[in-house]
Amino acid sequence: MGPEPSATTTCKKTTETVNATAIKPVYIFTAFETVKPDICDKLATMSFKDFLTFWEPTELNIEGNQETAINQFNIITQYCQEQQKANYNLERKYTYSANATKGRIFVEGFGLQRIYNQFRGCLCDGLYYDLDMVAAHHAILLYICRKKDIPAPI
Repeated sequence: MGPEPSATTTCKKTTETVNATAIKPVYIFTAFETVKPDICDKLATMSFKDFLTFWEPTELNIEGNQETAINQFNIITQYCQEQQKANYNLERKYTYSANATKGRIFVEGFGLQRIYNQFRGCLCDGLYYDLDMVAAHHAILLYICRKKDIPAPI
């Protein structure tokens, strides 16, 4: 096992007016994102030329489009500069996408979620677990089938 994750999360219930008549609940999670200070300091001041040595243009942004290198560079450097000002423990709000009350939760503005995985991995090494949930349901179902001796094709 690795170290325990160091983020603290609180949940606030708010309301949102939809079509000026209906009100639906929206849950907003506030997380304190902690990063490694030494790596954060380096990324906050890295040059665009240094950034490009690590950049792989196949990285996709939240909307599923290819992220431009300059946009990602700006997100990383600005995020790290904000982390420095917050003593490496930055508060970020996470919420459902527009008009949704369930499903994937997204950071408002930008946070660790929006940072390219190679840089996020360096910033958070030993602080968090990065779980890929793309095939989780299939893996969980296969695990249960094997535990219960239920034949399941792979």
